[in-house]
Amino acid sequence: MRGNCVTPIRDKNDGDPRSGYTVVINLSVSGGASQGRLVLGVDFTPGSGGAYQVRYGFLIEEGRDKIAFGLNLSYTPSLDGNSNPYDAGVTNFNGRFAYRVSGENFVLDMNGENLQHNRASCMSSFIAGKATFQDSASNRLVIQYNGCNSYTVTYNGNPI
Repeated sequence: MRGNCVTPIRDKNDGDPRSGYTVVINLSVSGGASQGRLVLGVDFTPGSGGAYQVRYGFLIEEGRDKIAFGLNLSYTPSLDGNSNPYDAGVTNFNGRFAYRVSGENFVLDMNGENLQHNRASCMSSFIAGKATFQDSASNRLVIQYNGCNSYTVTYNGNPI
């Protein structure tokens, strides 16, 4: 059995301490007829006033089987006049989880739009926005936030 691993951590701009970073771990293993691979990646870019963007993903492969996940996420703090950028803000995300194992395939697409939180008024849920999850058979789950602990959930257009 033999393998290799590459794990570079890179600063996006050495001249700017707030430029963000990228981490990639790429591990390959092979022994006889079997080959496997693990790839992990994170890309973080901070913005002004506490805003940030993150891309995260992983891939696990062995022969023809594969499991993968990727997520893009952004956060923008609310301009509420205090010094804590994380007590209120808006999150957006999109991503995909996919696997192919023993000839079986599955995909789940995820999308979050304008998911707002405000810890001063609600500690337990988003207060606005929508999260949508759709699988490879076009089944769709939608969560619409309408206030603190107030949301509607539909599955394929039917309330649940």
